[in-house]
Amino acid sequence: MSVATQFNYHSEYRTALEEFRVIREDETRLSKCGGEFIIVGNVTRRLEDKSPSCHYRFRNNLDRLCQLHSLRRNSMQPPTMRLEDLKGYHCVFYILIDIGDPSKIDLFRDNGLSDNKLPIDMTTLRDKIRERHNDDFLDKFYKAQLAWCPVQFELGMREKYGDRIMPILEKTEIKPHRDGRGPRKNTASLYSIEVPEEMVGMKLQKKMASAKFKRQGDRSPGFRYRFALKQFEFDKIDHFHNEARMFDHLRDKDGMIQYIGWYQSLETDNKGAQREYHYIILELGDSDLYTAIRTLEPPVSPKEILGFWTAMSGISEALASINKLKLGGVNYYTWHADIKPENILRVDSRYKLADPGEAYIQLSNGENRRQSARVTGGTRTYGAPEKAAYLDGRSLQEPLITQTSDVWSLGCVFSIAATYVVLGPQGVLIYDRIRRAGIFEKTGDVSDTFHHDDKVLSEVTEWHRYLRAVARKTDAYTADVLDMVDQYMLVAAPDQRFMAVEVHDWFKRRLEQSPVPTQEVPSRIEDLLQDIELEVELDYEQHSGIKRLDSNMVPKRPASRNAQASTEPDFKSQKELLDQGIRPTAHRSARDSPPKLPALTLDVTSGRASGMQNHSASHDSHAYHAGSFGGQHSHTQSVVYLVDNGTSMREHWDQATFILGGLVWRSLGYDENGMELCFTNPDTNPAAHIRESPKQEVETFTDAMKLAKPSSNDKMSVETMIVPELARIINDYSRAMISRRRPKKKTIIVLTDGVWNGMHIPNTLDEHLKAVFQLLRDLHKDLPVGLEPT
Repeated sequence: MSVATQFNYHSEYRTALEEFRVIREDETRLSKCGGEFIIVGNVTRRLEDKSPSCHYRFRNNLDRLCQLHSLRRNSMQPPTMRLEDLKGYHCVFYILIDIGDPSKIDLFRDNGLSDNKLPIDMTTLRDKIRERHNDDFLDKFYKAQLAWCPVQFELGMREKYGDRIMPILEKTEIKPHRDGRGPRKNTASLYSIEVPEEMVGMKLQKKMASAKFKRQGDRSPGFRYRFALKQFEFDKIDHFHNEARMFDHLRDKDGMIQYIGWYQSLETDNKGAQREYHYIILELGDSDLYTAIRTLEPPVSPKEILGFWTAMSGISEALASINKLKLGGVNYYTWHADIKPENILRVDSRYKLADPGEAYIQLSNGENRRQSARVTGGTRTYGAPEKAAYLDGRSLQEPLITQTSDVWSLGCVFSIAATYVVLGPQGVLIYDRIRRAGIFEKTGDVSDTFHHDDKVLSEVTEWHRYLRAVARKTDAYTADVLDMVDQYMLVAAPDQRFMAVEVHDWFKRRLEQSPVPTQEVPSRIEDLLQDIELEVELDYEQHSGIKRLDSNMVPKRPASRNAQASTEPDFKSQKELLDQGIRPTAHRSARDSPPKLPALTLDVTSGRASGMQNHSASHDSHAYHAGSFGGQHSHTQSVVYLVDNGTSMREHWDQATFILGGLVWRSLGYDENGMELCFTNPDTNPAAHIRESPKQEVETFTDAMKLAKPSSNDKMSVETMIVPELARIINDYSRAMISRRRPKKKTIIVLTDGVWNGMHIPNTLDEHLKAVFQLLRDLHKDLPVGLEPT
């Protein structure tokens, strides 16, 4: 019996071909830029295994394909190619199998058309491969090869790829917003992209280790990498070349967003037509600075505040490093020219400078004095006074500026950052409106800058004074940063400002100093906070489908309460911040013994309560006068009780509960929607907070007071401040005022002993609150505010 009779080569080849097609389908991906692509390395790896159907005479599935493609045609002769002969031609062989002509592999080997020559242009194919019915075969090969040779993302890539397929699994547009005015027409579109691990070169994988992640539900066994992609239309080619050139000059500068490379390719649009684009690939930030302050709570403990300012100081270091460059042994000066919160990105708990699209580079003149250049880029809000006339359109003369114009812009950023640390996200919005109000009052223009004419805007200086006054006692740094900003950064005369290196040196000296001694966060609380962070991370993974790598797989990140931020890029407008309720701030530190209990009522409508009557009180406390709600406080008003539950209130808690019960009893029935109860300590049991409800009883509120009672543990001392929660209430009310259905007038009643050790108050509490309400009145022009301590 012949060998051919014993072994059915045709049947074996069909089995091998079917298994190849299954593997091919499994390793095929769909590019968001158009077309399919195949992970060739995975195909080879799987073919080098031996499936149960593979006969023992073959070493593996690939050897089976290699031999059978010729033996099925002539089983009486040895196979024309051994497995070793396929080295360097695996992909070409797969393409030929794909189009049903694997026997032509010898033609490609004889002409040196190996894998590293893919994709092979049609001219070369016609010149090298000469066969009968050649055109049809070459056309099939030319089209099929594109799926088998997608572009590999490499560090330093810079090439025109034409119609080659980009291995981009996800492509999500990021729409930056500028200064709360909504999106503007930019020189480029910005995207977040996901690339399979197999299509990322090893150098790039090593450099961007933190960009590696696993998307749950992904059928492929590998990980993905996430990058930022800037897409330039063909008519923006000059902008592309300028930005790519600047990124190339600034590559590997610590504190700058990392530059990967650029490429040109064709992409299929929504109408099926191919369009040419130029792209820049960059490190992907979690968010810009404005979005970070929307999604992250501000630092509270001394350790957290130190960490925040250390991260912010890195921006000054980055600016200093790019201000003076040495390229090819020659010294150059660089202006970033557009420093602003939108161009500062949060990456792995660090802040980095981004977008040098407006940057300018100039040969150093070799002199020690500050060098000037005509630089036109920038954003008006953060631009230095010497650039104002040009940016405003009042002058066509390009401004001659020094590098300290960047320092002015950075000072604006630090001013906003200090506001965030002291007052949180909504404080930044209030600051924005105060600047706008100041400009409008002086010029009648609806705009936003940090200067008026050639001087620092007076509202900016006054705001800094306000921040120093209300900063937490646990904050040993922010006031000093504001001093440096006022004295050396936001200075009208350019030659009187610090250079970027001097700003960095100042931070280095200040941050190395020991902070004012304060009580550290108790280790038990710190452990609980870490547990909460872990719960948030796990919850995020379940809902987002993104699985983060273990900590030992990526470089260590700086410790932070908010180290686990969303991995989805999130660049939103300031307007969206307005729609967020003000979030309270946690305060945990040591404090002195408290004074006795005075009470305070706040009427956000008329400011006066009528028919005040006394409740009996203990001999060591002040009497509280509760207003009669029968007249002025009618069905047209709603009531909010804000109770101070800092540690100093512990000895007065029974009295405060009794007073609240009496107030609630008098209020029942007058607010058809029900009353609210909230507390100043942000760590209060959420069950203690009472929202509006038509069915309420006195016991509902007294039971809530039991849940919110300050801890008797002296080691768990809580210092509170009134501004965050009070501002949240006012903010909710002001947003409701612009809705279709205007809200009821609101009465806020505050129960407190008047001790706010969580903030510095140079004046009495009622004077401080009057200042706060005046600020809110300026912010909400149609908001009548009154105040009456009792």
